[in-house]
Amino acid sequence: MNATDSIRNLISLYAICLDTKSFPVLLSSVFTGEGASADFTSAGLGVIQGGEAIAATLAGFLKNVQTQHQLGTQRIMLKSDGKSADAVTYVQACHFGKGVQASKSWIAYAWYEDDLLWDGDLEKDDSDHNSKARGNGGWRIKTRKIGMHVSFPCFPNVDAMRSMSSDMLICAIECTNW
Repeated sequence: MNATDSIRNLISLYAICLDTKSFPVLLSSVFTGEGASADFTSAGLGVIQGGEAIAATLAGFLKNVQTQHQLGTQRIMLKSDGKSADAVTYVQACHFGKGVQASKSWIAYAWYEDDLLWDGDLEKDDSDHNSKARGNGGWRIKTRKIGMHVSFPCFPNVDAMRSMSSDMLICAIECTNW
């Protein structure tokens, strides 16, 4: 598998870990460990340092919701050293409350900005200027920043619609019908 596909799979694994609440896998397979950082300021969580803290913060934040993350437009740029890359991935994340939050749901339209590192050996393939992974290493996210385009209550959630300001409701309906 080439580096771009490996990175795409890693970013997908992050989404799958959140949706399945597989936080130990998130910690061991997605982030670089204690050198990792995540800027979740746009989601109200601040900047988190270290893989364990990232996994614990996400586990607490998502405790009362079920999620479904859909990844879309993506740009992956490999650096000339073959062991680092930058990626931007657009995401639509649906959040469905459970338990005491069962009547609440919302959709976040956001993007991930990732700095990634390769941990292992690389085998260069000059035919496509890409790298193929070999050995026991893998791509890991060193830093992640989440940017938020906008977040709206899901429809048809009548209670959520009733609690919205009229300006926000008009914007949400226009966006939904667009």
